[in-house]
Amino acid sequence: MNKELKKMNFKVAFFSLIFVTATAVANDTVVDSTSVESRQKSLLEKLTDFEANSLGFAINGSAKAGYLNSSLDAEETVSGTKLSEASAYTQMNLIFSVRPSAETVAKFDLRFQKDWQNAHREGNNSPITMWWSYDGDIMQKHVSFNLGHMRVAYTPFTVYQPLSEFIYEPSIFQEHRENVMKDKNLDGSNNRLMQGINATYTSGKVGLFDDIFAHGTMARLRAMAKKSDQVFFDFDRSDRYLFAGNIGAQWRGFTIGVNDAYTFNPVRSSRTAPVIASDTLYYDYNNVLSVELGFDSKNILSDVFHFAVKAEYALSNWSYYKDYIHSYVDKEIVVVNDTTIVDGIINTRDAGYLAYRNKTINNLATEKITSLDNKGALNINFLADVNIAKFQINADANVLMVDKDFQAELAMTPTTISNMPILNSDAEFNNASLAPLMSNIRSGSLENLYFSLYESVPMNSSNILVKDPSVYESEYYRLYNNFKYAQYYRNGFHNFALTRTELLSTSYALDPSSDIALPFGLATPNRTGGNMDLSAKWNDAISAKIVFGYYLADEILNTEEFSFISGSEYLRVGGGFNIEFERLVNLPKDLGLQFGTSYEMTNESGYLGRSVSRMMVGFDASYKNWSLLTGFQMFDRDYEKPYFGIIHNTSEKLAMTGVRYKFSAGAYATLQYGYMINAVDYLDLLSGAVKTLEINKNILMADVTVNF
Repeated sequence: MNKELKKMNFKVAFFSLIFVTATAVANDTVVDSTSVESRQKSLLEKLTDFEANSLGFAINGSAKAGYLNSSLDAEETVSGTKLSEASAYTQMNLIFSVRPSAETVAKFDLRFQKDWQNAHREGNNSPITMWWSYDGDIMQKHVSFNLGHMRVAYTPFTVYQPLSEFIYEPSIFQEHRENVMKDKNLDGSNNRLMQGINATYTSGKVGLFDDIFAHGTMARLRAMAKKSDQVFFDFDRSDRYLFAGNIGAQWRGFTIGVNDAYTFNPVRSSRTAPVIASDTLYYDYNNVLSVELGFDSKNILSDVFHFAVKAEYALSNWSYYKDYIHSYVDKEIVVVNDTTIVDGIINTRDAGYLAYRNKTINNLATEKITSLDNKGALNINFLADVNIAKFQINADANVLMVDKDFQAELAMTPTTISNMPILNSDAEFNNASLAPLMSNIRSGSLENLYFSLYESVPMNSSNILVKDPSVYESEYYRLYNNFKYAQYYRNGFHNFALTRTELLSTSYALDPSSDIALPFGLATPNRTGGNMDLSAKWNDAISAKIVFGYYLADEILNTEEFSFISGSEYLRVGGGFNIEFERLVNLPKDLGLQFGTSYEMTNESGYLGRSVSRMMVGFDASYKNWSLLTGFQMFDRDYEKPYFGIIHNTSEKLAMTGVRYKFSAGAYATLQYGYMINAVDYLDLLSGAVKTLEINKNILMADVTVNF
């Protein structure tokens, strides 16, 4: 019986696969103008979708063995400092998928990482949980839901992940950046990573409406990783929470919607830990309510011309509280009895008296520090595209007005904020007085964008934060945590949201991106202006792009406690082009050539008078199983007013090249070399002269990767 069922299941799957393949080929044959590559890609997507939706249990993932060596060269290093470091590692990603029905699937992603430099003390390393969710499309796909990990986006003013834009970034850089982002569980989209429950509803055609939709999200916003007096590993009293919702309707291309996002600190759970007199807890409450109006012509006009307009107006409310022990002295009345002792017997007289005594009373009190109410933001977006034969033009423009006190926590936190040491972080320099500042400057923005190192340290009382001294002294054995190790990836990206007070205390003057005009995305406070992106493509072979942005702001220095520092004017200009020669001319079979370049700059008036520029050039070549990847990038920052009164400018250059051999689909070996130059002009506090610190790094990388 079982054999017959297996044969039947095999036949059903086999004939279904043939049917899907035949349908795909038939559909692609109808459109003669479609390229062979497009038809192959369409067929592969259909087969992949068919496989992904098959019932049962599946394991996918990747395995990678790699090596990275970085050598530092600088005249200012301390004698004897470590100038070279190596990292040999093995990484395996396992993606478990269980599909009990055609409508639902459970996903569980594990990452196993072995750092061979520390293999002698990593025997008990646990796998890193990258993803854990139960997802589904139910009720004839009218309802979709996510439980556990999820990626969610609403609007640019409510829940959104702002990303830096790189114009025609060379593929060798793009690949490195995507891998670095994956280490922090980022997928490169505007969807924000969260954990909780998410559900959406779409009605389809109902009466006059083309669609009625609703969206709801409840999530826990994990604070920055910390193990503070924890026994239950996956809970922290400092966690924040989100309630978000959206409802709207579509009619003949018109869309109207209402969005709301509310983030808060739960006071009661924060107070479950003993609060002592020296403690002060701070709470951020943030609510954003927005209304959307839009129109899309896709169902009205032909495919030759299409346009869309969307406007969003939002109001934000933010308040900041502190929770602390309020102590005061009060008088209380006590009854004092007058007693005598006669023959060893205590006799209480009928008389007594009342007395007052001072008593110190300690109560938990919550006090509002400040609030910013009903601060507005307006964004109007215009989209248009023209398709004529082999020629396409796309235009994207925004008009933006954001109040200086607008606050949208889950729409403002970028994926990169400031630099941190990545490669050769142990190197020491002669000028000890600049060590805290140089530790960030010398690493460079390009290093933060394109390189990542795995770290693991034992968790014990020296690196787990504890608030109660008695825990530190008497429960050392628990803090050692059975020789478990804290694992993390050191790079310039992060996936958590920051509150307004946290963003205010974080310097974004060293943001690895070049968009100082909108460091927090479209929700950046204190901006009035707009931007425009104009791109064109011919025959999928030649593409070009121009970007322009101009914003005015109220100049704010560090005199206003709860306002973001800002200049008075920002100008952004950039552009580039890309050519795929195999589509342009008749090249030999299996030969591919691609060249691209871009340049962009942003200037700031007021504040530090910053000027940031980025130039990129890339060239790729491929023949059969071999490919060559090459890229060069130059990133400069100039400060009209020295940063911290010390840094005048920084100049970074990164050249990378490498070869790759493809063994089979999904299996390849890569060998790459990079040369990096970081130059910093700074004020020497001892001599009063401007000096230059130049750091050169030679980087050798090799890996073998297998996807399965």
